[in-house]
Amino acid sequence: MFSHLKASHLKTAIYNTIHNYKFSGMEGAVAMAARANMKSPGYLSNKANPENDAQLGLEESVTVQLVADDYQIADAYCLTLGGVFIRYPDLKFVSDQHLLDIWAKNAEADGHTAKVMRESLEDGDINDKEMIKLEASINEGIRTKLELLDRLKNMHQQGKESKR
Repeated sequence: MFSHLKASHLKTAIYNTIHNYKFSGMEGAVAMAARANMKSPGYLSNKANPENDAQLGLEESVTVQLVADDYQIADAYCLTLGGVFIRYPDLKFVSDQHLLDIWAKNAEADGHTAKVMRESLEDGDINDKEMIKLEASINEGIRTKLELLDRLKNMHQQGKESKR
């Protein structure tokens, strides 16, 4: 079921992605409109305003995210739909040292999730703010596990190819 909390999260993600963007001395909708070849900064600013009825379309949101290299809108879409956004890094030529770093990030993410969960449950109730923190922490843990799995698959494939 679509909740107000999730809709609000999406609107906030759109606003933050556009208004926090900086490029060539410009900021916000001015910088984004210039860089993404969009109609006008005012037009984009209206679409990013959570209080405005104008909405950023799906294709526009993809352009905005790619230009900003910021994927919180995709995170919010997925959260709203009951899923999680995973952006795979290019790990084909990553060293063993980097693999260990990925593993350490994975362990760190698990520890962070445990801390957030413990803090959220201290009073026996999970409020909206705590739930957002929990979801973000768990989703980050999923991302690091998938990153590790992807690297291991690449290593496996490279091993098979080298034996041919």
